[in-house]
Amino acid sequence: MEHFGKLMKQNEFTVIIVLGKKKSKTMPHPPSRGHSSHWQKFILLALVFLLVIVCYHLYRERVLLQSVYVEDAKKMKETLDSVSAQLQVVYQQKLRLQKNLKEKIEAEEQLQNGMEQFKHNGVQCALLRCEEETCRSEEYSRKSASHELESVKQQLKELQKDFEALENTKNNLTSQLNFQKAECQEKLNNLTESQLPAMTHRRQLTKCVIKRIKFFRLMNCSEKKAYYKLACITLLVQFELLLH
Repeated sequence: MEHFGKLMKQNEFTVIIVLGKKKSKTMPHPPSRGHSSHWQKFILLALVFLLVIVCYHLYRERVLLQSVYVEDAKKMKETLDSVSAQLQVVYQQKLRLQKNLKEKIEAEEQLQNGMEQFKHNGVQCALLRCEEETCRSEEYSRKSASHELESVKQQLKELQKDFEALENTKNNLTSQLNFQKAECQEKLNNLTESQLPAMTHRRQLTKCVIKRIKFFRLMNCSEKKAYYKLACITLLVQFELLLH
């Protein structure tokens, strides 16, 4: 509007200068009184006509300028809208990038924490595995020791049974030896009293030894050892009696 007012003032000043020049050219000499009123009317009409033309041009320029201003305003508004839309898009992208960056940072932190937790859990798992393996080995050792103890107990029971059987066998053999010793002593006394020849006594002694050898073959190893000792003692006793 200030520019439009400046243009109006400048156009009015130019119109006044032009009209003054035309007036000075058309009236080189001062007219008479009758002619002066006629010229004044003509000049007024011309001024009014020029003023109308100037006003029309000014109004036209004003309308054109207003339309230009409106178009410029529309363009500026569209430009501002597009720029604001672009700024909004850029702002949204910025927010999205910030969100993605924050998510990436959080993901990296979670990954780092997960790695540390995994390492810690790995160490704990290794310790737990070592403890489990130690417990298993101890359990296996305990079970093996218990099995060995049970087997040793079983062997002790079997040895106790064998010892009891050997004791019974020893007692039986001792009783048999005492009985045979008494029998041999009785036979020896009978032979001494009847004064039988020594050959007959030797034959009987040989038969007794053969019977004992046969009985000795039918025994097992432990019984054989005990019986062998008893038989040796019996033979020694019989030979001593025979010598006497």
